[in-house]
Amino acid sequence: MDPLAQMKMEEKRRLVEADKRHEKAKDKLGKVVDEKVPDAAKGGQMLELVLSPNPLLKRNCEPVPGEGFDRDLKNFVTNMAYTMYLCGGVGLAAPQVGELRRVFVADWSKEGTNLVTVINPEIVEVSPKKVRMKEGCLSFPSVRVVAERSAAVCVTFWTERREKVEKVWLEGWAARVFLHEYDHLNGVVFLDRVSGLERRQALKKAVKFQRSVNKDMAGKKRQYQRRGWR
Repeated sequence: MDPLAQMKMEEKRRLVEADKRHEKAKDKLGKVVDEKVPDAAKGGQMLELVLSPNPLLKRNCEPVPGEGFDRDLKNFVTNMAYTMYLCGGVGLAAPQVGELRRVFVADWSKEGTNLVTVINPEIVEVSPKKVRMKEGCLSFPSVRVVAERSAAVCVTFWTERREKVEKVWLEGWAARVFLHEYDHLNGVVFLDRVSGLERRQALKKAVKFQRSVNKDMAGKKRQYQRRGWR
């Protein structure tokens, strides 16, 4: 066979195989979305998570102005919700996806189907009673620590539809999720709520995990390049 014709056939075969892999990946993702993402967030797109030790996680966020309650904000919170559910989280704040806005999404329901959008939140009052419980964070993969927080909190916030939710008391798990995400808007992460030794150990674990992920991704990239995959 003509070498040029053979090269063209090989390239065509690679393209067909790449298309099949792409379709298989799409089908797999579709099944995951159907299982994890409720209808309210299915129109969203995946956002890239900001992972520790990115300094963006330590910065204060700016309030959303009155004119900021627009279509862009609605699309943003939908994308945040989609990302949160797909990653298996119960809350996600704007700085965790690279935006310094006082916005977070959460779902503290047992069923995982009750999406709450929180914009420009304010804490009116907190319970003096404290509770210690394990927490995790999407910006700190593989890390879980026991943090102390108020057992209940009275809050005021706005939704993406510019509806005001005023002086609502949250208790237990709902209060913990709200306070965790509220911290993110003020440049505070959950590791700031534990002792120095625990924080250092957790940060080492987070860095080790991220290095392993980066190494794995680099290995896959080299493998694809050697095989000529797209």
